[in-house]
Amino acid sequence: LAGDQEIFRLGMRFLLEQQTDYRIVGAIPLNSLSVREVLQPPPALTIADLVSPGGRRLDHFLEFRGIASQTCILICTSKSNHGSFHPFLREGLIEGCVLREESVDVVLDAVKTVLSGRMFFAQDDDAFASRTAQRDRARLPRREEEILQLVASGKRNREIAEELCLSTRTVEKHREHVMHKLGFRSVQQLTRFAIARGEIG
Repeated sequence: LAGDQEIFRLGMRFLLEQQTDYRIVGAIPLNSLSVREVLQPPPALTIADLVSPGGRRLDHFLEFRGIASQTCILICTSKSNHGSFHPFLREGLIEGCVLREESVDVVLDAVKTVLSGRMFFAQDDDAFASRTAQRDRARLPRREEEILQLVASGKRNREIAEELCLSTRTVEKHREHVMHKLGFRSVQQLTRFAIARGEIG
């Protein structure tokens, strides 16, 4: 856990220890993220409270990535600072963002999702805009790009299979891979992502 406010570190520790089996290995100020000795061995996940974003904050995360490249980072921020994490996402420094105003269940879901290797963002329109910042990171194979476009255009698996001369099961697997890689849970989210990328009108 990393945050400048002690109440965040204590509150998040209490939540995770009471509601999950995760082991908290440390709770430190955000500016200590770049201190090598407090990160050995690197944790599986760091939850960082982004209350006051800025250029120096980005530097801390860049240094942290150099020390603990395999650690997932979940940012916790408020609605008033919601767009502030976009630079961190563009740099490939974080795997997700959850709002302080969210329910306990959503926070726990965010932690579980990021630890499973997927990305997590809030479900409102402002959070969805953050997904468009991922488009340069979302390196999909050509076939999966085709599936993305066809699913987002409203075609059913059987129609896609016929158009691409594939089995329905193959299309289903490609679709699952695409949604897993992008962290989406619904076709609606996938469609909005495709529109944001300019792939469909």
